[in-house]
Amino acid sequence: MKPMCRRHRIWPIEVVSLSAPHVDSFNFFLGKGLQEAVADIPPLEFSLKNDKRVKIVVTGATVGKPRLPPGAGQAKDYNLYPKECVERKSSYIAPVSVDIEWNVDDGEPFTHRQSLGEIPIMVMSNNCHLSGLSPKQLVERGELVNETGGYFIINGSCRVLRLLMSNRRNFPVALTRDSWRRRDSRFTEKGVMMRCVKDDQVSCINVLHYLNTGEAKLEFVLHREMFFIPLVMCLKALMDYTDRQIYHSLIQGREKDTYFSEQIKAMLGRLQDEDIYSHQMCKEYIGKSFRHRFTQILPEWYTDAEVCSYLIKYHVLIHLKTHKEKFDILCLMARKLYAFVGGECKIESVDSLSMQEVTLGGHTYLQYLREKMVDLMISIKWFLQVKDKKETGNWVVHEHDIKRAASKAKATGSAFQSFIASGALQSKTGCGLMQPTGLTVVFDHLNRMRDLSHLRAIHRGAFFVDMKTVEPRRLTGEAWGEISTIATHFMSHYQDGLGVIQTLFSDEIDTIIDFSSGFICPVHTPDGAPCGLLNHLAKNCVVLNEVPENPQALCQALTRLGMTPVHSTPPVPHAQCLEVVLDGSLLGFIRKSEAQKFANELRVMKTRGEIFKYTEIVLIPERKYGGQYPGLFLGTGLSRMMRPVINLETRTIEYIGTLEQLYLTVAVSPEEIEEGVHTHLEVDKTAIFSNIGKLVPFSDCNPIPRNMYQCQMGKQTMGTPFHNYSAQTTNKAYRLQYPQYPATSGIQHVGGPVDAG
Repeated sequence: MKPMCRRHRIWPIEVVSLSAPHVDSFNFFLGKGLQEAVADIPPLEFSLKNDKRVKIVVTGATVGKPRLPPGAGQAKDYNLYPKECVERKSSYIAPVSVDIEWNVDDGEPFTHRQSLGEIPIMVMSNNCHLSGLSPKQLVERGELVNETGGYFIINGSCRVLRLLMSNRRNFPVALTRDSWRRRDSRFTEKGVMMRCVKDDQVSCINVLHYLNTGEAKLEFVLHREMFFIPLVMCLKALMDYTDRQIYHSLIQGREKDTYFSEQIKAMLGRLQDEDIYSHQMCKEYIGKSFRHRFTQILPEWYTDAEVCSYLIKYHVLIHLKTHKEKFDILCLMARKLYAFVGGECKIESVDSLSMQEVTLGGHTYLQYLREKMVDLMISIKWFLQVKDKKETGNWVVHEHDIKRAASKAKATGSAFQSFIASGALQSKTGCGLMQPTGLTVVFDHLNRMRDLSHLRAIHRGAFFVDMKTVEPRRLTGEAWGEISTIATHFMSHYQDGLGVIQTLFSDEIDTIIDFSSGFICPVHTPDGAPCGLLNHLAKNCVVLNEVPENPQALCQALTRLGMTPVHSTPPVPHAQCLEVVLDGSLLGFIRKSEAQKFANELRVMKTRGEIFKYTEIVLIPERKYGGQYPGLFLGTGLSRMMRPVINLETRTIEYIGTLEQLYLTVAVSPEEIEEGVHTHLEVDKTAIFSNIGKLVPFSDCNPIPRNMYQCQMGKQTMGTPFHNYSAQTTNKAYRLQYPQYPATSGIQHVGGPVDAG
């Protein structure tokens, strides 16, 4: 490939839409996300006093497009456009409805479509009437010629759903937390946490705790309350295995770890001391213990074993669909936990960018609507049961009863409009968020730079604002300084250089290995209270909102390259193998001696388009001096941050992720490339900066605070945020009559959407 611009050495990459994280996530909500949510909602069953069993199922959901109300009078076009909502101080909303199917005693099913009101629609999304229009057509509609979208209009005010940082999904993280030790006298501060996310973006957190007695317990959350199940009891409830099979499943690869072996035997013995010997007895014991927690959503005729199956499906490792997959990954978490306790792997910080992803607005929208659909089903159940108690004789449920019960449910549309207008989420489940308020901000059209910064801003979370520690604010990877130089020197000239560095600087381990450049801008953050918490995405950083079209293609490629499937026995002992994990699911094993070659061949297939181009390939080798838990971890899920670099082997653009970048060596310029050391090359020397950060002239000649001040002050200057002044109602907008061109400007000013507005 030839550079697009020889003078500036800029390689051709895909143009990143500034509002893509917002618009694409909302399009996912409108399409596949809504389908996944409907398919995942379990049916609601209950009985009446005449022993008739009623079953209610949500079979579909539809979100319309904004239109004028039927009583709006005569109009040439009943489609509603954002310009009209801004002028009229109204909301850009569209109707949403759900299809409810119900039957009695598994008889003939009946269907009813229930309206849930009107919810706000994101501008420029697929359900917005501006989507797909050319600049000329936008101007004819009175809209902005460079409309980016990504915001909502509520009562004439434009608001943006914030991008929030969250823990990396479906990845076991070794942590120490003092709060865990304070839960019980037997608990320690050590554990392995996994944030599990399903296809419909519903999330839960499972933690495998290490106790001072040597055993392990699994934590899960039910109705915002924490519960703990012994590890072996959970494994026995998942699979109908003997104690010997469970022992060998846990110990594989760690046969020489006598402490781990003794603890497995002790945990199996404690289970027998409680007179629990079989798979069925485990399920009945767990189901009996938690039956009273599911009285609202499970019928009374469910057996204890069925209650346990429901608990495991919706609260334990929910990203996996089969019990065998959950069993395998729980064994992997146990092996990592005891390796962590034994000092064989290091602590992984959730404040590190490599252990984070982005919570997108469309995904929060989807979880909130799913919760409202479940509330509608429960509301119908309560209405019918109350009426059943009042009726005399053999009362039968009719269609008009379902319609009346559905109409009595709380309005969903008004809840969504209040959520966007105030930023406060009134949710029973919390939708996987750490904060219930401050989720939206005003999209004020002060100037073009301010608009762009709203769309690329990402917040760590309100929970960390009052924290007195600097860890959440710190830009991980002071790999910008002298320690990075030492680490690079060791890795370049010594076979196990990183291990030596980890030994020398064990207190700064997260700082050294977490090279987070290229994803979060190091200078575009405000000073004061939000400093380090309110950041902005780098220019080329993309947040994924697409999944592989053929998920099986990657699994087939892994098998062709020599991976042994998890249900087969590898040709060498497990101690000589690395585990292959795809999106939190254990797929198989590869030989340690061939792991690097395996990962390189897989990376070549990725750059050639033979597998999903956004696949994250993370090979964590086994280190003599510790490090992260070894294995080949692959990621294809949503919400991950990735950025383009040049693969030096194939001379093509490759997208890499935050965790993947830790184990790659990326050269900033061609002059720095060392044969056998560097694997990739930056597409641009200034790729670490955001769209606003790249506008600062001579940024390398100014102190870092000056770059930060320029990013902030630039968003407060007079500009031309729009050209349709006659259609605007804001009283904060300036109109610059005599614009000036800067005496000095960078390539971002010339090639970016700056002079356009």
